[in-house]
Formats: sequence, structure tokens, C-alpha cells
Amino acid sequence: MGKVVAMRDTPRLCRARLKLENGDQVMISVARSSVKVVKMKWAGIIPESTLWESKDAREIFEQFCDE
Repeated sequence: MGKVVAMRDTPRLCRARLKLENGDQVMISVARSSVKVVKMKWAGIIPESTLWESKDAREIFEQFCDE
């Protein structure tokens, strides 16, 4: 199972950097109206590519919430 490397939670933005079992790192960023998942490179310092992003509340709900 992966682990949380770093986390920050403010009134405007919440984000966490996770290290996955295979060693890859991703950052999950949650703002008031969007969610973004980014693959990180160079020990999690530099964003490499966006894996998933949405500003649609319905799509976010369907992706992350059970009915």
C-alpha cells in the first residue's frame, strides 16, 4: 500500500503527495471547484503529467463516491 509523503490543507486548497507501492509519486490537489491528479518526477519535486482532472462536480462525485 502507498503512503502519504506530504500534505497541506488550507481553506482554499487541499493537496497531498503520495508514494505508490511501485515507487511512483502522485499529487492529488482538491480546490473548491476541481480535482487534479498529477504524476510527479525527480523524487516528487517536479510535475510530469496530468493523469486526471475535472471541474465537473457530478464527474468528481461519480469518480470518488459510492452511491
